[in-house]
Amino acid sequence: MGGGDDLSVHVLRLLLAKLDHRAETESSSAEDTAAFEPLAATCAALEIVSTLQCGQVLRDMLPAMLRALVEQTSHTVGQKMPAPGGSLCSITEGQVHVVGNPCRLSMEALACAISKGIGESVAASLCKEGTWPLLECPETHHEGVCQLARALLPSGMVTPSFIKEILKWVQAASPKLRLTGTAFLSQLTSDPSIQDEELLNPALLLLVERAKDGNYAVRQMAARALGNVAHGAPGQLKHHRTLILDTLVQASFVPSSDELMTEGMISLDKVLSQLGTRTGPVVLAVGTHVRAFFDHKDDALRKASFALFGTLAGCLRKRWHTWYKTQVRQSWAALLLHLQDPNKEVAKECRRAVGLCCPYLGLRRVQGVLAFYVQGSGEVRVNVLLRDLCRHLVKEKPALLEGLCYRTRRYYTSSWPEIRAAAINFTGERGCLVPVRFPHPHEEWESCKSACASGSPESIGKA
Repeated sequence: MGGGDDLSVHVLRLLLAKLDHRAETESSSAEDTAAFEPLAATCAALEIVSTLQCGQVLRDMLPAMLRALVEQTSHTVGQKMPAPGGSLCSITEGQVHVVGNPCRLSMEALACAISKGIGESVAASLCKEGTWPLLECPETHHEGVCQLARALLPSGMVTPSFIKEILKWVQAASPKLRLTGTAFLSQLTSDPSIQDEELLNPALLLLVERAKDGNYAVRQMAARALGNVAHGAPGQLKHHRTLILDTLVQASFVPSSDELMTEGMISLDKVLSQLGTRTGPVVLAVGTHVRAFFDHKDDALRKASFALFGTLAGCLRKRWHTWYKTQVRQSWAALLLHLQDPNKEVAKECRRAVGLCCPYLGLRRVQGVLAFYVQGSGEVRVNVLLRDLCRHLVKEKPALLEGLCYRTRRYYTSSWPEIRAAAINFTGERGCLVPVRFPHPHEEWESCKSACASGSPESIGKA
């Protein structure tokens, strides 16, 4: 590195120091317009990095540079350019007019640093995955941060000092920086680098705190981070299982946004799968609450609920098997009908759940029928499955068939035509092989049977 490069590196260090000073003095109130000085420093840093040759000096300062530029990207999300005039326009007038977006300028500097310091292939993969548009949009910024973190982790640039700075972001006054830090941490917890107790223990405490944040996106990222501990630090998970499980149960079942509850259930699934029977009584709360989401209108939440219910089958101690058997029987109608779910991914997850749950039914012939249809690789023919199920239940447990038909009747008014049709076929005169005694007057029952036979949604509604 020549004398000119030495001077450039020295100036670059001063520019990064200016960005750090901005972070220390920034007000917690969000501004619509980007701050003048850090934006000018970012533009100047981009000019210098784009002209430097990749060398050991640049690589040594890359972790600090990446951290500063990620932080600057977070600050400038959703902001406007400063008013024309002043030294910013005189320094980088072309960039200001061409880009016109402070966040895009920050990302351009970040992309240049990644390309020069880590490799063009990493920068190219980020472009291919659509990371930059995600980062730039306030609504998807946290998902862009997750992609960025996944790309940076294998490079060795996320050092312990880098991680300590991220932990500061997680507890920052700025909501945007809290979101960026929590999203980055959600990927760190899936990496072995977080297994160090000096980093993991404070990270877990911060994540539990962020799981109660006023911003739903921050809470969603905190739930994802806690779930990823099952992959990044499985050895430490059992020591913190009570804290993690209690936090994820709150995230999953306390009414909030669909995205947050979905993330909570996905994370619970990861943690329960890792812990197995070492979960404790919390599984009883999970099994009781998750069934309420089987018919939820949101596809992702419905899919997560079936996945979680199926995972419970492998997490139960022997003394809770009878309890789970009751949960399965009470959920039987939903599990069977959602094999016909209009969303193929939901139907696939429901099929897996049925396969895991059927041993708890305690009915040998019925288990054989279910295993034959749902544990193979072919398409499930739901109507044939239900018909064969009826035939065996008539012989083995008629009372259970009566209860199953009663619960299935609730789906006559389902908003999904596929499920409505399956319910009608199952409980109509052609579906059940025995008359079913419902707790309503005889006239109403005859009306329902006629509606089932006709298959008309309008007549069913009237019945």
